[in-house]
Amino acid sequence: MLRHPSQTGGSDGIYVGGHPHPRGHGAFARFLGRHVRELGDWTWEQAVTHLSAHPARRFGLLDRGLLRQGCAADVVVFDPATVTDLATYPAPRTLAEGVDDVLVSGVPVLARGELTGATPGRALRP
Repeated sequence: MLRHPSQTGGSDGIYVGGHPHPRGHGAFARFLGRHVRELGDWTWEQAVTHLSAHPARRFGLLDRGLLRQGCAADVVVFDPATVTDLATYPAPRTLAEGVDDVLVSGVPVLARGELTGATPGRALRP
């Protein structure tokens, strides 16, 4: 099912509360490290499409999921050789390894692997 061209990546990880689910901090790194690098379920290019463009299109978020003029600058910079999830049930908020920078609407929220404290995200509606 993961290899089907219409598949979209996502997470039902819970980010809040005293004991969030580890996939909240590791779902996409798991897709990349395990399913692209280790198992070869997708190429790197297919992974980008399945994890960004497909979900944005499916949910009607026309200004998301692509890098082009007029779209929100949501960007993740990762190292294909090392990206992996590290979050566990005992330590569910552990950041993924190999994810260097994350921008949300053009604002750095992770810089050189460290959280910046910026929270530019907002609820999205199609």
